[in-house]
Amino acid sequence: MADSDNNTTLSSVTRRMLLTGTIAATATWPFDYGADGAEAPADNAVCDPALDLWRQWLAAHNETQRLWKIQVSLESRMVAAVGFPQVE
Repeated sequence: MADSDNNTTLSSVTRRMLLTGTIAATATWPFDYGADGAEAPADNAVCDPALDLWRQWLAAHNETQRLWKIQVSLESRMVAAVGFPQVE
């Protein structure tokens, strides 16, 4: 008796074909290496809301990095002065 559940056809789009098509499509997109695209439309009234959110995220990320460096410095100074805590 033949099992009819095994008669499904395979997809004609494979992972390799999808990646090849994606690479071919993105290769045609213009990409300006010299311009700072994130900063250029800052004074433009018609601005992408996602770009504004990205700028806010970047500012928060930079602040987080700055504070992290201060924390690492303080922890290093504390360990140098006091040493690691030990249970006796």
